[in-house]
Amino acid sequence: MLSSGASIHARLPVALDKILRDRGLAAPNGGPLYAYRFTADEIAALKEPLTHTLSLAGSTCLDTPWCSRAFVAIAANWFCTWRGEGVWGYAPLCAELGLQYRQDQWHDVTSGIREGLRGWNRRVRRSEGGSDEYLASLICEGGLPLRAIHGGRWLYQWLQGALDLAARGVDSDQAAAQEAWRVPATFRNHLIPMAAELIGQLHQVKRDLAGSTDRAGLDAIAWLDLNRDGWRESLPIDMGDEDARALIERVVRRAERSALGDIGLQRGLVQGPDGLWDFTISLSLDGHIEHARLPLDLGPKLTGKFRARVRPAGDLLALVSGDLAIMEAYEDDETPWWRVRPLRRITHQPCLPDLRAELAVESDGTPLGNFVLPDAEGLTPEPMAFAPSGCGGSPNSGRTRIAHNTVTIPGHRRAPTIHPDVPRRERVSAGSRAYPAL
Repeated sequence: MLSSGASIHARLPVALDKILRDRGLAAPNGGPLYAYRFTADEIAALKEPLTHTLSLAGSTCLDTPWCSRAFVAIAANWFCTWRGEGVWGYAPLCAELGLQYRQDQWHDVTSGIREGLRGWNRRVRRSEGGSDEYLASLICEGGLPLRAIHGGRWLYQWLQGALDLAARGVDSDQAAAQEAWRVPATFRNHLIPMAAELIGQLHQVKRDLAGSTDRAGLDAIAWLDLNRDGWRESLPIDMGDEDARALIERVVRRAERSALGDIGLQRGLVQGPDGLWDFTISLSLDGHIEHARLPLDLGPKLTGKFRARVRPAGDLLALVSGDLAIMEAYEDDETPWWRVRPLRRITHQPCLPDLRAELAVESDGTPLGNFVLPDAEGLTPEPMAFAPSGCGGSPNSGRTRIAHNTVTIPGHRRAPTIHPDVPRRERVSAGSRAYPAL
């Protein structure tokens, strides 16, 4: 019996060495475990001998070199792909390996995690308070947890929100961090690097789609499969998984739609014939909105509607009136969407700097609710930076050739103070950001 068990246990180093050799490695490279992209056969080759060893020796074997390395590889992969109900925890993981987890086995399991990560040249993550986070380490080593995509939960919302920011020129690392408020706090900081890599790749995919001239109406995913060999394999997520594939294809198709137009607000300055400067706003209401990304107080009221109108509200009524856009409902791949089509252009509209741009939605003559675009809150009396845009509007719009302007906002609309002696920096537009979800 012992001889048989020892023979089975000996398979672990063989299987682990094969994983490295198949990737051209002599030893673990120190990268996160998700980067190894373990195959189902590799996990099975680790799981069988580890399960047998656990049945003989119990949880005390988990901190041995080969068992610990196999354990964390299996665990990281399992947490990434687990679709069970309930909270993430050690009990369902251990049950997968034929071990009934008890609280008194916590030390064995956490020792196995520590030693296993060390064997892969990794380490246990620590919380902001400095304590070890063993469970979070396993989950983060496995990559973006696919369980989170069920029901349109935080993973899809996080990726989509960050991709919207990347489309506005925000760095992918910053975009992932800025939208990470959607992520459970336990894993937030550790998942940002993986999400940033994925967002960067998806943003490039979106640019490829926008720059294609030979689409001829071909679906975005079909076009990529035909013209971008290996695009799926380049993503830091297992596209062989059905849920992962559905997630990425949904994000790509949605990103393509958002590229067709923007829903947002831009603030600027226009110089008048008298040499003084006006604060202005421009509205863009042309694009696609997924119903699930509507504000929580507006989405349910639009459910079942086929058409709605967008009108000015609040302080904006003093400047413009009438319908600004229409919203038309449609479905794609069983996902409800809204197509927003502009009815009129609002460009370089002079306004007070503290104007709060608020819009209203109504259907069948019934008001359904108001929404506020990002950056639609009034400006505060602090220095701001503007860059020349060269856009149309007033005859003198964009005529300045100053590399960069710092504007001190007064308490009224006209004659802000312009300070041209600021070193040239990257071009910016104050208050410019697309609004992807109304």
